[in-house]
Amino acid sequence: MSAWDNIESRHIRNVLRSQPDLASSASLPEVEHALLKHLCAHIPERIGVDVGVFRGAYLNLFRQAGFRAFGFEPIPSRVAELRRKWAHDPMVTIERVALSDEDGLADIHLGDWKIAEEQALNPGDLFNTLEHRPDNDVLTFSGALSVVRRRLAWFVEAGLIPRDIGVLKIDAEGHDLAVLRGAWPHLGRVTLCEYWSSDFLFSGGAAKNDLSHYEDFFADKADMQALVLGRDAAHPALFYQVNPRETARNSWGNILFTTDAALFAEATAWCEKIIGAHAARV
Repeated sequence: MSAWDNIESRHIRNVLRSQPDLASSASLPEVEHALLKHLCAHIPERIGVDVGVFRGAYLNLFRQAGFRAFGFEPIPSRVAELRRKWAHDPMVTIERVALSDEDGLADIHLGDWKIAEEQALNPGDLFNTLEHRPDNDVLTFSGALSVVRRRLAWFVEAGLIPRDIGVLKIDAEGHDLAVLRGAWPHLGRVTLCEYWSSDFLFSGGAAKNDLSHYEDFFADKADMQALVLGRDAAHPALFYQVNPRETARNSWGNILFTTDAALFAEATAWCEKIIGAHAARV
């Protein structure tokens, strides 16, 4: 799943309405999707792995790019819906499992809105997570569901997923780092993870998915580069950061990691062209 497909896209569409030149330049409000679609043409490994499928936006992107697609989604109703949607496409596999850094059973904490307006616009299960998250001003986590938990490496070692992954997209609502640990060393040529700055509302200062946490994980991987695509939570402004020391305050978005220097240069050039003229390069 990706909040980008729902809440974030609404914020971005507001920006696009006020800046029609940006709309014509970017062509799509879902800027991360547009960037990834562009990069897929430059990735030789035609395998896409989507961790946290939700409604399947990234599966759509992978298939449109000609990738073999694997999706991981633990919520039974979502899995049933996805399997019906992709029933006639043998190049899509949906696994009913929550990816993490351990194998076994675990409780997934079920999110729900406290705000009536958001309940009407976006399903609360957008924020389901294996992380123990306290309630905040807009979300509550009052329910839980027992699910199967596995490492991505388990699937690769069992021969269920190819070893050479083109794109690994992770959106696990604060559990992304655990998914990375459970995937290692089988990351994508491009690995995309969600981030929240430490002062962002959803983080509460306790989540472990800011840039510093990912840097610790990649500390011994000298060639790893990071491209941040973020939004300011107070003002829906797009920005990007190239190998920053820290993310912008009170922001959220995704971080693209890769050791492929040519691919990274392609990604940064795309951001400069599409975003650079209209949003600050931090």
